[in-house]
Amino acid sequence: MKLNLAPLTSRARTVTTIAVSSRMEVVVLDDVVDARTGAPTEVSADRLRGCSTWEAALYLHENYAGDTAFIVRTPGAFAVVRAAFSEVPIYYWQRGDTLEIWSGLEAPALLVERGPQFDLEYLAGKLLNWSWMTPATGLHGVAELLSGAVLFSDGKVVRQHDLLASAVRRLEADVRTPYAVQVEAFRQLISSSIRHKAGPRPDQVSVLCSGGVDSSVVAVAAAALHPDRKLPLIHCYSVDHV
Repeated sequence: MKLNLAPLTSRARTVTTIAVSSRMEVVVLDDVVDARTGAPTEVSADRLRGCSTWEAALYLHENYAGDTAFIVRTPGAFAVVRAAFSEVPIYYWQRGDTLEIWSGLEAPALLVERGPQFDLEYLAGKLLNWSWMTPATGLHGVAELLSGAVLFSDGKVVRQHDLLASAVRRLEADVRTPYAVQVEAFRQLISSSIRHKAGPRPDQVSVLCSGGVDSSVVAVAAAALHPDRKLPLIHCYSVDHV
């Protein structure tokens, strides 16, 4: 099966190709952070040598995070890894023997030319339950690669594997760690996350504030990271709650 990555890589700020061996290459999109600390890092080719396509995908999923994606390619197989909690939307559509993969909400030209073919069963389910999480979309044949999932192909079948639950299970707290140490670790994780989200252009960042704890923490963390900048706050409210 052929893999058309052009619509996906064209939306990335940076694209890094790592030659792991003569039989494997890994494409890394945008900035990567350590899955445990949130600190910026780089993908190590040494740890991937000798791995199968699936083993490499699992290693990338377990050890790296951020708004990024990884593509592992070997002869006859490939895997697309969307990092756990990544907010980069990734969609795919099989057209003959080619798998079209793209990022963003704009459908590729080939799909637009096909004309609208709606998945009415999915749309009916979505209207009944907005919290319904599934790779299906409102367009027939178009699927989303969910956050924390791996799209794997052995050359014959393409299948999505949802690994987000296993990533969450690895986040168990150590009750033996003193509370003050846990607080400081949590503070560092929040700071690292906000730094990653702001990216290289903090002057183009604003915070959507509902007045709750989550958005307040984000605003305070962002202000602490960039004390020399005025932080735009966009105040909002819920139309469903007075």
